[in-house]
Amino acid sequence: MTIKKSYLFLFIALIGIYSCRSGRKSGADFVIVTILPQQYFAERIVGGKFNIVCMVPSGNNPESYEPVPSQLMKLSDCKAYFRIGYIGFELAWMDKLKEANPNMQLFNTSDGIQLLKSDHAHVLPEGAETDSDHSSIDPHTWSSPKNAAVIVKNMLDAFIKLDPSNESYYQKNGRELLAEIHQTDSLLRDVFSKTKTKAFVIYHPSLTYLAHDYGLTQIAVEHGGKEPSPTQLKNLIDEVRNMHIHVIFIQKEFDKRNVEIIAGETGCKPVQINPLGYDWKTEMLNIAQALYAE
Repeated sequence: MTIKKSYLFLFIALIGIYSCRSGRKSGADFVIVTILPQQYFAERIVGGKFNIVCMVPSGNNPESYEPVPSQLMKLSDCKAYFRIGYIGFELAWMDKLKEANPNMQLFNTSDGIQLLKSDHAHVLPEGAETDSDHSSIDPHTWSSPKNAAVIVKNMLDAFIKLDPSNESYYQKNGRELLAEIHQTDSLLRDVFSKTKTKAFVIYHPSLTYLAHDYGLTQIAVEHGGKEPSPTQLKNLIDEVRNMHIHVIFIQKEFDKRNVEIIAGETGCKPVQINPLGYDWKTEMLNIAQALYAE
């Protein structure tokens, strides 16, 4: 047994002791989500009727993030966990989190989404068991309005199940949020219809669903979760030049060195984006505006 696993089992044992001694109803106020966009959607639906806790903090990579003890302790108060689907953190930790609180209800907020495959590798923590059935699924389902609407509907149904006495309140908030998502979709369609170059470069392929839904071409710097070889980098630079691509996206969670090389060789403008940011609508519009700008 590794040291990390030994600590994990100790934390789980402490959680059980804390839960038994607290004298409170387990999970009466807390719902946990994996990423910040989920927190944005959830808080818009529930107002202040649930305390929404995000597992992966801002600036961290949800492919390889490991929870800290204070987060594991919150599981004793967690009524439900809303997973985003098949992101690395969930593949590595979900069974352990469920073990920490067997009464916690589990909802997959990406249920019903047409899942896409991509050249994407889950970078899991050391010793984690991989899920071969889902290893090639692109987990970034929230990166398009079409999918965001499905995620919100799944969340809405889940909150009504958890708290049926406030159904009308959740339904009203859900309708307003869905209207905002549909408006965002209209704005994106308008911007992309005027965008001359329909292709973009991105370090980590996190916009697969956005590209699919709006007829764009996503070209990733990463290959199978690894840095490109010198040959791959040269071929990528040639491709960028031939396709007259003008923007290359980078997220703050990833190394900028290869992005800077490509930008220097091709004249592409490096643009930092944050698909994992809390304000989902603003992040989507920022991406569209960067592609539109010549």
